[in-house]
Amino acid sequence: MSRHATRFGRWVFAFLTIMTGCHPVQPFYLAEDGDLSHYLESATQIEHPDVEIATLDEVSGSAVPSTIVSPNYQEMWDLTLEEAVSIAMNNSKVIKELGRISRGFQGIGLAQRSDTVLQNPDFASTIYDPAIQETRVGAAEGVEAALSAFDAQVASSVTWDRTNRPQNFQAIFTPTLEQDQVNMQTELSKRAATGTQFFFRNITNYDKSNQPIRALPSDWFQALELEARQPLLQGRGEMVNRIPIVLARLRTDVRLADMEASVRNAVNDVERTYWELYFAYRNLSATKTGRDSALATWQRVNALLEASAEGGEADKAAQAMEQYYFFRSRVEEALRDLYRVEGQLRRLMGIAPSDCRLIRPIDEPTTAKVDYDWCAILEESITRSVELRRQKWILKQRELELVAAKNQLLPQLDAVMLYRWLGVGDQLLSEDRSGLNFPAPGSTAWDELT
Repeated sequence: MSRHATRFGRWVFAFLTIMTGCHPVQPFYLAEDGDLSHYLESATQIEHPDVEIATLDEVSGSAVPSTIVSPNYQEMWDLTLEEAVSIAMNNSKVIKELGRISRGFQGIGLAQRSDTVLQNPDFASTIYDPAIQETRVGAAEGVEAALSAFDAQVASSVTWDRTNRPQNFQAIFTPTLEQDQVNMQTELSKRAATGTQFFFRNITNYDKSNQPIRALPSDWFQALELEARQPLLQGRGEMVNRIPIVLARLRTDVRLADMEASVRNAVNDVERTYWELYFAYRNLSATKTGRDSALATWQRVNALLEASAEGGEADKAAQAMEQYYFFRSRVEEALRDLYRVEGQLRRLMGIAPSDCRLIRPIDEPTTAKVDYDWCAILEESITRSVELRRQKWILKQRELELVAAKNQLLPQLDAVMLYRWLGVGDQLLSEDRSGLNFPAPGSTAWDELT
């Protein structure tokens, strides 16, 4: 390549760089086609679903929540633990559980727990889960869907085929084939628990053609079939055929165990949050006492400082002031924790976040000493553990799935019995039972069959 060509190429590259600059390349469309050219402007815009869902009155009419700066409650709601659990169970179509626990700074303060309904709504338990599993179809089907495989089933089909086609014939056959064919079939099938399948079919065929070799231009073919099919290897036996039903019932039992565990956890969360609110009130009272005591100490030391008396040194006054502001911040933190725990209890109970009332626990915790027998609580925990029972159901489910999988490895070998009644005639049915046999004109297919 010559020196002039190289220099020209550099000039072209510099010119293109200056013209394009650092701007990103945007898509360019030659014509407005109504689809691609407006993609960036319209198709990627954020839209909101048009869903008509009525908001609960207690949500839309909720009062302003209480804060440290502006407490917004007019009266105290003295609540017992039994009432809290009862309200929570009556309002819990969706089971609300508090998930992970995170402590405050250096372990000080109440536990902060996340709500599973807000964090993972798709995995939240509802009171409808067992019923949904019981009536599920398709994958992981329920008992009703599994039992439907043994119901009597009716299938019917009708096809009509009309032909008008030239043919390469001159002597015997007509040069143009004109033919009408109608096929009708109705089948009643039933599957037994042993795997045997029974079929009863009604087959009706109509054929009309212009071929000269036919005895009659049209004919009806009528057949009744009775068939029985018995598997000899794969799919044989009551146990193998009932496995889908048992698996469906086991899935329902697993869902019931999940529901039981969710209710247990919900009650435990209500009780735990109730006592946390009780502790929040006691913590607030204790911190207020410490704040008032620190304020009195500061005022006394400050008075000694102004009088230049002993004990009124500047360092002691500063320390007393620091202690007062420390306890005042603790009071604000305690009040913040109280409002937060009260809101958690309201959410677990399924009531409005704020209704101008502040919940106050009135039950007192038990202070009596309780001694547990290790062997007794160990046996009771094994017996009552929902998680252990759930895993047992899953283990039983896997055992049955293994039996079904082994049966599917067997070759398919069936014994089939088929009996057929046949009839053909010029007509399908006739009010006058002439008794003529095909191919006599006027013969009927049902007369031939019966």
